Amino acid sequence: MSFLSVNRSHISFHQVDCYTLLQENSTRTENSLRGVFSRATAFSPCVLLLRHLEALMHITQPPDPTQGARTANHMLVN
Repeated sequence: MSFLSVNRSHISFHQVDCYTLLQENSTRTENSLRGVFSRATAFSPCVLLLRHLEALMHITQPPDPTQGARTANHMLVN
């Protein structure tokens, strides 16, 4: 979908750089991500573009092998 068709359809367009969502721990990062989806839901219908999504896949220290799957699941469920 192009920006022009989004504009003509009166659909909100929101772009988020996922690096701005990173917090000091995974729980706070997940809360930031929930906030993005809550705001997108409030502007429904909405196109949500998540730039640099890979930044959210490795956010724990030491690395948690389930973190990427949990983050992806959260995005799909919400």
